[in-house]
Amino acid sequence: MKITNFIILCAVFGTCLHGIRADDDVEVIDVEDDGSVTTSGNAVPAEEDLLPAYYNEIGLEFLNGAELRARVSNGGRRGITAARDIEPNSEVMRIPVSTIISMGGIQQYPDLTTAMTNLQVSTTVGLAVLLTYERYHVGEASKYHKYLASLPKGFGTVQYWQEEELKTLVGSPLLGEAQTRARATQDDYNRLKAALCSGDSPVMTEEEFSFEHFSWAVGNVFARSLLLSIEDTGSMVPVLLPGFDEFELSVQNASQVKLVNDSVIITSLLGAKAGANIVVNNGNKGNDGLLLNHGTYVEGNPFDGVPMNIRMSREDPLYDTKEKMIRTLGMNVEQKFRLMANANGTVPSYMMRSLRIQLMRFKELDRFGVVARENKPVSLYNEAQVYKTILLACDEMLKSYPTNITTDDAELRKFAESAKDGEVRATRSIVGVLQRRMEKQTLLRTKIWVYESWTKLLTEGDMSDYLEHY
Repeated sequence: MKITNFIILCAVFGTCLHGIRADDDVEVIDVEDDGSVTTSGNAVPAEEDLLPAYYNEIGLEFLNGAELRARVSNGGRRGITAARDIEPNSEVMRIPVSTIISMGGIQQYPDLTTAMTNLQVSTTVGLAVLLTYERYHVGEASKYHKYLASLPKGFGTVQYWQEEELKTLVGSPLLGEAQTRARATQDDYNRLKAALCSGDSPVMTEEEFSFEHFSWAVGNVFARSLLLSIEDTGSMVPVLLPGFDEFELSVQNASQVKLVNDSVIITSLLGAKAGANIVVNNGNKGNDGLLLNHGTYVEGNPFDGVPMNIRMSREDPLYDTKEKMIRTLGMNVEQKFRLMANANGTVPSYMMRSLRIQLMRFKELDRFGVVARENKPVSLYNEAQVYKTILLACDEMLKSYPTNITTDDAELRKFAESAKDGEVRATRSIVGVLQRRMEKQTLLRTKIWVYESWTKLLTEGDMSDYLEHY
């Protein structure tokens, strides 16, 4: 499937999606389906399925009734199902640690290593370069060939949505994140192409390292990688763990990954009923993170929220002093705040602490201890500025949406009314409306919390500590 343009608001992959039941409590809606599912739900006739043979070659074992499903589309995860009831805390997969695929694999190719040495790229991009090199340069001779040939060719992440689907996210921070991701991928490709495809002895041809091939690799790394900690540095790096990347995702504490001798073992903490999908956890992400990286949406996601960026100006004469104060508390001035959807509007304490410091006047600097120890107001004036800043930020974000919640509800009712047999089929448009509605509701609840908190401070609080600093 050719990618004609990676920029947001153009058609690339996929037109529909399907619902997958993860367990009795959390519904995972997979939006990575690229439209190639047959109407019967059976596997799409395609080339030979190479994945089972690859698993056999590398010594991957599914345990206790776990089985790999047949692929039913060119996008998404195939799923690992339970052939029989699987008890909680059962091991469901074992694989040699040597089969992990990481950026470090570049070192086995001297020409690629030399070309990449002077390039400043993230480990995510580095891993994507390795996948592109193995898949399209080394080809069938690659030890990863069967695995790479089995990776999805379609993606449901937001940056691949079609124009009409993307319109449902206008105003949402998620759309901005997708645009940023798309631009970064294009910029990375331009730099890498110059380094890998030029000179007397290019590492790859331009056909091998096409934008289509590179973006395929980037999409798979974001959608399927697992973050592992490097023992020496403690930093987290993305790796591909064959087999693990075919399990359906959940935001619940559903699985455990552990190293035992020379094997990586996946344990299902939840278990599964016969015929059901076995799910794994790959980070506590809200639906914005899931849609951006994996192309999935979880109804009732407890990690849903709205990102909010409020940063003090570098022109502030007290900038350096305040920055040190904030770093002392384990934060930084570039930190993104997140308003949680399930917090009923309550602003996170770390956000209040940071804003109280950012908005301090010179005569209030001696109140840092109060903020550091108890996170109490600095002064009435400072607290009013904090609340005003949050209110203005909420208002600005709400203005960016072309619709309100009433309009969103009307759109969702139309989807329900048009459903056949009363069953609403999940689509990207529905997911987009649900996402933006959640964001607006969270921002409105935050405004209510601010008004209530300020009223409570004035009517019920002991203001004696704040008056002298007014």
